[in-house]
Amino acid sequence: MKKTGLIAIAATLSMGASVLFSTTETAQAATWHKNVPSAIRGTWKEKGGDLNYKFKITSSTFKLSARLGDPQTANKVMYHHAKGSSYYYLRGHETAYTSGKELLYYKVRKTGNHIKILNYLTSLNGSSYKRSNYMPFNFYK
Repeated sequence: MKKTGLIAIAATLSMGASVLFSTTETAQAATWHKNVPSAIRGTWKEKGGDLNYKFKITSSTFKLSARLGDPQTANKVMYHHAKGSSYYYLRGHETAYTSGKELLYYKVRKTGNHIKILNYLTSLNGSSYKRSNYMPFNFYK
């Protein structure tokens, strides 16, 4: 009986110690949210360039256009953003050429009154095309 009591106490203590000293941090994937935050909404324009780039962001759409060239337009835009970070990640369904089948991914860095834009990934029918360079200028409101 004494032996059974000691085993029960030892088991209880070891379970308690494992609960106290375990670090159970759950890894959370980036959560995509609807309605782009107002911090980056609006019409952002390139200053001083020849092509007059414009990036318009609303709560659920974005459009990147230039005087010359095809626009990139997307709807059903979602975003994720880490608190305290200057980076916003946008994802939207391209509407002009693929009727929403193509996904466009943008990384937007907001610093003060300007943003920098990177189209870092395009995905269509299971194929992804990575990009790595920011556009070479800032956009201002």
